[in-house]
Amino acid sequence: YYSEQALAIWRKARNRSQEAEMVKNLAWIHFHQENYQEARHGFDQALVLMQVHNLPYSQPDWWENTAEVDLAQGKLGEALTSYEKALADISGNSVPLWKCNLVYFVGQTLARLGDLDTGEARLQDALLKARRLNSQVIEMNVLPWLGWLSLRRGQPETALDYCQQDVALIQQVGNQRVEAQATFFLGQALEALGRLDEAASTYQSALQLYLGQHLVKASQEVRAALARLALKRGDLEDARQQVGLIQQHLRNSNLEGTIEPHEIERVCKQVMDA
Repeated sequence: YYSEQALAIWRKARNRSQEAEMVKNLAWIHFHQENYQEARHGFDQALVLMQVHNLPYSQPDWWENTAEVDLAQGKLGEALTSYEKALADISGNSVPLWKCNLVYFVGQTLARLGDLDTGEARLQDALLKARRLNSQVIEMNVLPWLGWLSLRRGQPETALDYCQQDVALIQQVGNQRVEAQATFFLGQALEALGRLDEAASTYQSALQLYLGQHLVKASQEVRAALARLALKRGDLEDARQQVGLIQQHLRNSNLEGTIEPHEIERVCKQVMDA
């Protein structure tokens, strides 16, 4: 509300620099509210404003912003292309933290596309650079994805270690969005190790973290995990309750922002067929 008011003031004052900056800020607000189409529109609008008025919104910055939207929407190929373009565009500049962050995103995207070897190499490179640069924020982002990747390799013990490292780091840095994701991955590692009671408790913690930030779309992934876990524990009633909540969500929304929407769909079908 206040950002929209500020945007109207800057437009009336014809301050194009502040107007463009507020459009960009509003786009990030939409992004964090899981309104991804509105976010993309805002970033595009900000770029046009800055180009028309010769304002400093660099092309690599725009590539990165739109790539994050594509990544959230599951458009992995488009996201990878944009991240790689941004990384290439800043290759000659002295911006090590920016480069490190882009390497992390490239690694995450490659891993999600199924290229685990190259994805892991990029993620490890980003982790090494983040530690050298003393960037706990980037380190905090990289660690859970190394855990996720380890799970895909059938290495739940390694995944557990990465996720536990990350949860401990988040206690120092503080970022509930990353904490929710890391806690969810931690639950997956515990589930893979057969520690089902701990996994259930961890999933519940992840769910509360997501819902506490109003990340309802992302939370559906946790509900699917809880349903899957309930089936393993022989609690069909709980599994159906979780699936019912997912189906209720899908009547008016979608699964944008989730990492593995097909797994959500598979679990729902499995529960309904049980």
